[in-house]
Parts: sequence; structure tokens; C-alpha cells
Amino acid sequence: MTTSVAVTHLPGTIVGSAEQQAIQAADAVVIVTGLQSTDEGEGLIGAGDRDTLELPADEAALVAAVAGIHARVIVVLHGGSAFVTAGWDGDVEGLVHAFYPGSEGGRALADLLFGDAAPSGRMPFTMPVAEADLPVFDNTSLTVTYDLFHGYRTLARDGRPARYPFGFGLSYTTFAHADLVLDRTTATSGDLVEVSVTVTNTGAVAAIETVQLYVTPPAGPGGVERAPFQLGGFAQVELAAGASQRVTIALRVSDLRLYLDGAWTLVPGAYTVRAARHAEDPGLVATFTVD
Repeated sequence: MTTSVAVTHLPGTIVGSAEQQAIQAADAVVIVTGLQSTDEGEGLIGAGDRDTLELPADEAALVAAVAGIHARVIVVLHGGSAFVTAGWDGDVEGLVHAFYPGSEGGRALADLLFGDAAPSGRMPFTMPVAEADLPVFDNTSLTVTYDLFHGYRTLARDGRPARYPFGFGLSYTTFAHADLVLDRTTATSGDLVEVSVTVTNTGAVAAIETVQLYVTPPAGPGGVERAPFQLGGFAQVELAAGASQRVTIALRVSDLRLYLDGAWTLVPGAYTVRAARHAEDPGLVATFTVD
């Protein structure tokens, strides 16, 4: 059975009286906004790096104007990386980061918005509350050296919550994690630690869940600063409504080494493993020890 849906397209960023009437008459409003090749690119392709994570001013003003007219507004962002959305995302009902989805992006977006598919994407970067929460971006120097701390590592070190954390993503269902188990309590550099957790789809529709594994290391030797935690692995599972499945992630202990004095070194001590839905989710916690 095919359902007919009437769609009214309003181009541009100006909301006049005609646009306001069309918006008020709609059941819901979808604002497709963000960036294009004149705003960002790669090297000499397109416009190069952006100077800000904010939406263009006229686009942000459009979101604010439409949100002031209609209560059911969904914003779809196009762009290659993060945005600062804290100035307006609290006024809309939904937010989709579509990146640059290509020629079939419209069909895929329609499937998601009309419920024919459940969203399953997870953020591959951090979207901060403010640009000042991240390291200063140098867009003019020919050579720039950045240290370990950027993205979720920076926010975790500084105790600043993200607007949308690394690994974040919502769906039309909910998931629960339970029964975290490690296959060993001690390990060496050549070992794999298998981390298992039971995932249950606690909602009403089938969807994909991404279980993420974050590892908190012991303090570095000689006061060497380490990230509070880092992604150690992840696994995806597709579950029908109400279904459960055991998921196992293999953590390579050698990935937890530090580069010190010209050599890779595995610091002995207790390593905390957290199975979570995103970088700031408390998740489920267990510990193993490197002798």
C-alpha cells in the first residue's frame, strides 16, 4: 500500500508572508541546511577549510524563524564534519546529520523521516557546545603540530560535556546492555581481551545498535599525560523488536601502548573497560590488569 504525501518546497532563507502561511499549514517542516562546496573543501578543491563550526548566519536565522512559527521542525545538516548547534537545536524536534549523502541521499533521507528505516548512524567525531571547547584551529600556517588532545580526548580531560558526543546516535527504538564479561583478568601485550555484553532491543522496531568499547589506562610513567580514555573497539548488531544477542569485541592489548623514549611501551597496572553507547555514556564497567 502506497501512501500519498503532499510536499511543499520553499527555496531560499527568507520567510515572508507566503512562506509563513505554508509553514503554518504543514503537518511538519523539514529544513535542509548546512554547507556546500563554496563553504568547505579539501585543499584546493572547493573552498578549503572552514573558519567556523557555526551554520552560515542566514541559515541559522532561517532555523530560528521557522522554529518560531511551527512546533514540529526537523533540521537536516549537510556538511563534512562537526557543527556548533547549541544556539538553535533546542528549538527543533529532530536533528539529522546527513554529511554529503550523494545522488540517492534524498531517497535515504525520506526512508528515515517517514519511518521506513530506523536511523543507525553514530557520530565519528565530537560536536562541542562551543568552538572554544576544542583546540584552537590554525587555518593559515603551512605547518601545524597538534598533540594527543583533540575531540573527545580534549573534552574528557577538561571535564566539558559535548553537545553530541563521539559515538552518539539516536534511533526509533531503544537498547539495553547487560552482563559485561571479560574472558581474562590479566593480560600481556600480545593478548586479546574478549569483551562480551548482551544487547537487547527494548523498543518496538528493528534497528542496528553499535556497542562501543572505551578503555581507561593507568597513569603514564614519570607523569606522562594520557587521555582519560580511548576507543578500543566496537561491534554492530541488528535486532528485531524485543530480541537479544550476545556481542563480543576483541580488544588488542598492544593498541594500549605508549610511545616513550623511542619505543612502544605497555604500562603495567589496571585498565578499565567500559561498554557504552557513546563516549559520555557511563555504560558497563570491568577491569583487567597488565602485569
